[in-house]
Amino acid sequence: MSTIVEAECLTKRFGDLTAIDSISFSLEAGKIYGLLGRNGSGKTTLLRLLTAQLFATGGTLLVFGEQPYENRRVLSQICFMKENQTYPKRWRVGDVLGFHLPYLSDGSLIEQLCIYFVVMANLYFLGFVIGSIYRRFGRAGTLMFFLIVFLLMSIFTLVWTYLRWWGAFFHWFSQFTAFELALLLLPVTAFYLLVSYLLLRRAVA
Repeated sequence: MSTIVEAECLTKRFGDLTAIDSISFSLEAGKIYGLLGRNGSGKTTLLRLLTAQLFATGGTLLVFGEQPYENRRVLSQICFMKENQTYPKRWRVGDVLGFHLPYLSDGSLIEQLCIYFVVMANLYFLGFVIGSIYRRFGRAGTLMFFLIVFLLMSIFTLVWTYLRWWGAFFHWFSQFTAFELALLLLPVTAFYLLVSYLLLRRAVA
């Protein structure tokens, strides 16, 4: 069987405390493993190292043949749930896994800059739309707009929760990188710009 985890002289220290002291092991695919030990023996620390939630002090650790830190290919295949990490009783495994989001640090520097630019532009023009609604319809019209949006979003949320569609949505959502999601925002940003232009044109006419 293939090796999915390989650790050599793995060490983790917290100040003067050595939680894991130079351990070496390997885990094979298709098997179930258990960690036995008293409280404070390093079980949780080891799991946090395997899931890239901590950096090792020394040694090497490979998961699926790669370093797990900031590695979307590796982390997308891992789910780490603590005993005190509770979810609603109606949730299934797919609902939990759906919350894995792409990392903003994925991609080149240019892609990361594009992500922040598109997000900021989207928020800017969303605010522009709200200001345009206020300019066109006044305070009462703006409050009515927010009330309608709130009611529609509440109904939408209740329907999707009742039909259990959130898991499928998050599964679809998590298939994209942060850069690809930013590109999907471009048509929305253009829509905000068009709506604000039309509203302001009518307001000053």
